[in-house]
Amino acid sequence: MPIEVPLTLTPQQAAQGVIQIVQLPTGPVTVRIPPVQNGAVITVPTAEGEVLIRIQVAGARPPASKGPVVGLFAVLGLAAVLALVFALNHHSDSTSSASSDSSPSGYARPTDTYSPPAAPTYHYVPPVPRFSLPPITLAPPPVLPHITGTCLNGKIPDSTTPVSVSGVHEVSCTAADAHYKVIHVFYATSDMERCRSIDGTQYTFSERSTRGGLTINQYVYCLEGIGSYAR
Repeated sequence: MPIEVPLTLTPQQAAQGVIQIVQLPTGPVTVRIPPVQNGAVITVPTAEGEVLIRIQVAGARPPASKGPVVGLFAVLGLAAVLALVFALNHHSDSTSSASSDSSPSGYARPTDTYSPPAAPTYHYVPPVPRFSLPPITLAPPPVLPHITGTCLNGKIPDSTTPVSVSGVHEVSCTAADAHYKVIHVFYATSDMERCRSIDGTQYTFSERSTRGGLTINQYVYCLEGIGSYAR
C-alpha cells in the first residue's frame, strides 16, 4: 500500500504551483507541484515504490454566503408577525362586540389603539466575486537526485582532481551500459571529498541544477564500478 506524506502549501503556492523538496522515508526528493486544490494527491515514483503526497492548503475554508437566506427569513418573519397581529385583533374585535351586546345601555367601550410594527431593516450581502487566474508557464523542473541503489551510464574519468563530464544518466542496473552504482548520496553540497568516509567508494560524481544562472540544487554521489569499471 503506497505511503502517504502530508505537504502544507500557502494559497499562492497552491494556485501557481511550486517546486518543493519533500522529506520521504527514502530521503528528501525534489517534487514539481502543479496548481492544485486543498486535499489533492500527488503521486511520486521512487525506487521503493509510489509515495502519495497529500496537499494541505494553509487556512483553506469554504466561503459562506448568507445574503439570500437572511433576506428570505426576514420576509417570512414579517409575514408571520402581520398574520399574528391580524388574528389577535380579529379575536379582540369579536370578543368586544359580544361584550357590547350584553352590556347595559349607556356603557362606553374604550377605543382600541393599534400601533403597526416597525419596518424591518434589511442588510444586503454582496456575492463573493469570482475570478480566474491567467495561464501560468512554469520553468522546466530541476534535476532530481539519483537515489541510493540506482545505476548510471556514461564514463567518469579516472582522475584524482575534479573534471567536467557529460552524458552520465540513470539507467537500469541490468542494462548493458550500466557502469556505476550509487552507494551513497550527499545533498546540498558539491564537496566530493565527503565520499572518502563511505566504504566501497570507487568514483565520485557531482551534479547540480541551475535557474537563471543560480544554483538551486546540488548533489554528490559516491559510486562503485560495475563489471569492467570496477576498480
